Amino acid sequence: MVEPNVSHQIHLSKKYTFKKALVATIPVMFGYIPTGIAFSMLMMSCGYGPLLTVFMSLLVYAGSMQFLSVELFATGASFIQIALLTFLVNARHIFYGLSLFKMFDKQGKRKPYMIYTLTDETYALFTSGKVPEGVDEINYYFYITMLDHFYWVFGTCIGAVIGSSLTINTAGMDFALTAMFTVMLLEQILSKTPNIIFLISAASGLACIILFPSNVMLLSSIFLALILTIVFRKAVQKNAEQ
Repeated sequence: MVEPNVSHQIHLSKKYTFKKALVATIPVMFGYIPTGIAFSMLMMSCGYGPLLTVFMSLLVYAGSMQFLSVELFATGASFIQIALLTFLVNARHIFYGLSLFKMFDKQGKRKPYMIYTLTDETYALFTSGKVPEGVDEINYYFYITMLDHFYWVFGTCIGAVIGSSLTINTAGMDFALTAMFTVMLLEQILSKTPNIIFLISAASGLACIILFPSNVMLLSSIFLALILTIVFRKAVQKNAEQ
């Protein structure tokens, strides 16, 4: 049986960890809620109901693919087309997950949820900074994941309410996710000294924009960046140690 003072300390530790995770996810909150609103209103402008829209964000939870799916549904794309395009768009998460095996293993029963809800922004929070002192690392990562998921679904719910009661021109709303990615990229560049990883990523992206069609550009740039990182692994390791 856990003594009262020990139980109280555990409770305070979880509360403190949650507060730190909440603070860390504030930038994502300001991006996910408006973007979730935009997605929801786009879905409803195409004739889909609020319940389906909210469940899509709750269960699919794939920002860029959700925006793309609106057009796919509207044009009557086949299941095979949707599945293939979904794989191409989200294949980058394979590479994200490879670097998080140890962290996922520590999550125990929450591991499937952590893997399922991994997004670009959540991954950025996992890898862009150190865990604050005095927090439970395992719960800290779980709270970040849970909060990010909540922001996206909450934004979708707000958009569903607005979309079901008002008629608004949704032209240009699909750019919301691109804008959020751009802002987060700039924040990371400004918060760190530019290093070889940034240079490799930028060079890979620019090269693949020129060399490949848009439907395979993202996946091609990830593969190219991975190859260049392996080729220049010594320089990458040296830069990381500085």
